[in-house]
Amino acid sequence: MVKLRAMRRYTLALLITALCLALAPLSAGAQTSTRTATVTIVHGVVGGSPVDVYADGQLLASDVAFGQTVETVLPATVDVPINLVSGGSPISGSFPWAMDLTPYAGQHIALVASETTSGIGLTAFPLATNAATNKLELTDGSVQFMHATDFGAYDLYIDEVKQLETGGTTFEPGTSMVRNLTGGSTKTIALRPAGGDPTDPPVYSFQLGPIAKGDLTLVAFVSDDGGMNVDHVPLSAEAVIPLATRYSMIAADGGVFTFGNATYQGGLGGTTLNAPVIAGASTPSGNGYWLVAKDGGVFSFGDAQFYGSTGNMRLNSPVITMVATPTGGGYWLLAEDGGVFSFGDAQFYGSTGDMRLNSPVIAGVSTATGRGYWLVAKDGGVFSFGDAQFYGSTGNMVLNQPVIGIASAPGGLGYFLVASDGGVFTFGSADFYGSAVGQVNHPVVALATTPDQRGYWVASNRGEVKAFGNAEFLGDLSNTPLNGEIINIFS
Repeated sequence: MVKLRAMRRYTLALLITALCLALAPLSAGAQTSTRTATVTIVHGVVGGSPVDVYADGQLLASDVAFGQTVETVLPATVDVPINLVSGGSPISGSFPWAMDLTPYAGQHIALVASETTSGIGLTAFPLATNAATNKLELTDGSVQFMHATDFGAYDLYIDEVKQLETGGTTFEPGTSMVRNLTGGSTKTIALRPAGGDPTDPPVYSFQLGPIAKGDLTLVAFVSDDGGMNVDHVPLSAEAVIPLATRYSMIAADGGVFTFGNATYQGGLGGTTLNAPVIAGASTPSGNGYWLVAKDGGVFSFGDAQFYGSTGNMRLNSPVITMVATPTGGGYWLLAEDGGVFSFGDAQFYGSTGDMRLNSPVIAGVSTATGRGYWLVAKDGGVFSFGDAQFYGSTGNMVLNQPVIGIASAPGGLGYFLVASDGGVFTFGSADFYGSAVGQVNHPVVALATTPDQRGYWVASNRGEVKAFGNAEFLGDLSNTPLNGEIINIFS
């Protein structure tokens, strides 16, 4: 950081984005959504305190610091309120940074929060895409410059060559330009007042090193009556969007099988159990997981913490699955009668334990905030609790095979249901990427979504795995002798 004399404070924020693997790279088999758009929210306020990020009233992330990003998928062509509030402040309070965002289907938008002459502002920038595919251009060295303030117009120079926007205009507030910095050498980036003499000293300049594939850099400039504070914050590609490069499967004997970059943290294979393992869940870091048995016994591995179990309780119905909270600080255990048992930071929002159901509850999933959940029955009936919204069900449909799983959809605004024949049913913001009907030789037992929920894996009880959307096939157990049937897949 460089600090010079300061009197009044203004901000010019430039987001310099290498459009390679950093922002939402799609696998070869990915399908562009026709009903959703991807939004990357950037905290670009120099010296700003951490914030909580909300979309349509739902908490996306807590304590997001300067230079960090949050990515979400939102429904397209409708107004979605985006709100940033000081970390830990109640959602009922006023939001100092807010805007209604109406993205176009298939867009990827960077929403940059920065300090302006009139206070904190949010500026939306469509990221450079290929018009034919609506996908980000994945060219080495392609850099997008974003003027995320109302501080005024500048001329942007790269190696002393003035860069003009389309139409020959200067670098105006709220606009961006893309340049391909080839050659692998260091470039000099300079800002001068718009229309000024190109030989005048720049307001600010810096050296930008060779652009590496997957590199992302946020550079913020603060002008203080001629002085300047400079923060240069590198961001990792993984912080922008976790790559869909891992999943794990669990067997009924407690064996754990990992694929891709999933790490093996231990299992229960060969252990004498009071009841068979029936489900599992990963921690947010991916460096740990829980296994749960039919009697509600919970087993923790890696960075997963033990918060309690129903192993010593007398239950009306057996436990059928586990749902982890988004923070990884707790979990719910769900029973076949719809009873819900909360541990750690998981809160109880209701259950179907006292209801007369047409079919038993088979699975559940948390909302994005962790302040609600959905339960699903074998007939596809969906029950919403807390801040979970009802988007539809298969309860009134004639199904070829029973529903066996549910997973949350982009933005927490919908869900996927999967049946034992591999049929996939989508509701709300969930997009259909394909089904495993006719593709597997054994009953399907679970569906797991990719981190951005634009794809999913479907697994059978013999360990067959089929990948759809931007999910990548990383291997399966179809040719591996197993001591117990596969009962779950998670990513």
